[in-house]
Amino acid sequence: FKNYGIKDGLNDNNVQAVIRDDRGLLWVGTDFGVSWFDGKRFYRPQIKTNIGQFYVTGFYKDRNGTIWILTFFNGIFKYQNGCFTNYPVDKQLNDDAANYVSDMIQVSTNKYIVVSDGSPYLFDGQKFSVFDPANPILKRKTNSVSQFPDGTIIFSTDNGVFLYRYDNVGVKLIDNVLKTMQTSKILITEKQLWALTGNGLLSFENAGIRPFYNPPQNYLPKRKIRDLTADINGAIWAFTDNGTMWSLTD
Repeated sequence: FKNYGIKDGLNDNNVQAVIRDDRGLLWVGTDFGVSWFDGKRFYRPQIKTNIGQFYVTGFYKDRNGTIWILTFFNGIFKYQNGCFTNYPVDKQLNDDAANYVSDMIQVSTNKYIVVSDGSPYLFDGQKFSVFDPANPILKRKTNSVSQFPDGTIIFSTDNGVFLYRYDNVGVKLIDNVLKTMQTSKILITEKQLWALTGNGLLSFENAGIRPFYNPPQNYLPKRKIRDLTADINGAIWAFTDNGTMWSLTD
């Protein structure tokens, strides 16, 4: 292992997110912006911010390979044709929290869902609109968004999981499952569905939208899990705040 940091040209040592683009460049997001790494050296792309610190919370690569930067104070940035374009959720910049983006997915050719300050928005590439104004829990307690292969949208919230359909007609609430359970992330693999909750990892057999109705297995109960991911071999990795990593395999 080789350690890289400020001494090597990285803009800050606190790394929040990493992604690789279709050119092979590694994007590194920190508390103070973005660095590109080509395997030999770091580069700092010129990105103009509108307010506050350029704090990167994540990256997202859409179906076209376009890289989006998620930030704490400045909404989202799109990188296309060598240029960065900024899209703040609150264009008036009246509330820094309104431009805190924590998650993002693409749901159709020109439609995205962006989670900002605990509320999901539909984003058409230019403007934002509240995803479901009729759901007060979704508007203030949403932690992440994911999607089943059949298009069903999954919102993880402080009050369970909400399942939605979205099409040209509009949005439709299908169900609210794991009610009252704080859920921060849903991970879908070929065989299983994993729910990161306030009381460990729940594992369901993957069967479309039906897995939530089957009894789950609970792994790592009462442990504070920060994040989880699946590797190419199918192993599930769970990460804690104290640096511990857990590997969950068959």
